[in-house]
Amino acid sequence: MAKVNGTNFALFRASDDEIIGHSNSCSLTIGADLPDSTTKDSNGFTEVIAGIRNAQFSASGLIRYGDPLNYTELADYVLQRTLVEFYIETGTGSNFQGSGFITNASQTGALESTADFSIEMEIKLLLIYDNPIWGQNDYITWATTAINWNNA
Repeated sequence: MAKVNGTNFALFRASDDEIIGHSNSCSLTIGADLPDSTTKDSNGFTEVIAGIRNAQFSASGLIRYGDPLNYTELADYVLQRTLVEFYIETGTGSNFQGSGFITNASQTGALESTADFSIEMEIKLLLIYDNPIWGQNDYITWATTAINWNNA
C-alpha cells in the first residue's frame, strides 16, 4: 500500500477553490449504523443490516485572519447555519465532494504560542471520485449549471 503525505489531504471550499487557510491537521470519518437483525435462525451469531450512513470532517490549524477562508468565515458558517459545499483532495487519486454544516468552530490562544483554530463539520452528502478527469473549476461549472436548471 502506498504511503500518503498528509500535506496532500486538504479541505477546499467548492465555490472558489479556497483551501482552509493554514490548516495543519484534518480528519475524515465515514461510518454506518448497523441495526441488529439477529433471529433464531442466526446460529448463535449476531446478524446486522446496513443502515444509515454518516460522515464527519474535522480540521485544525494556525489562525491567520488574512487568509481567504479563515476562522472568522468558518465561524460565520456556524452562526448563519450555512450549508457549505466542499471537496477534499487526498493525493491518492480519490477525491471527495459534498456538502455539510460546520457544527463547531473554536479558536485558542495560549500564552507565548500561536493562535489555533479547530472546526468540525457534519457531512450531509458525500460523493467519492476515483481519478477525476476534470478540474475543480469544472465542478463549479456543473454546480452552477444545476442551480440555473433548478431556477429555470
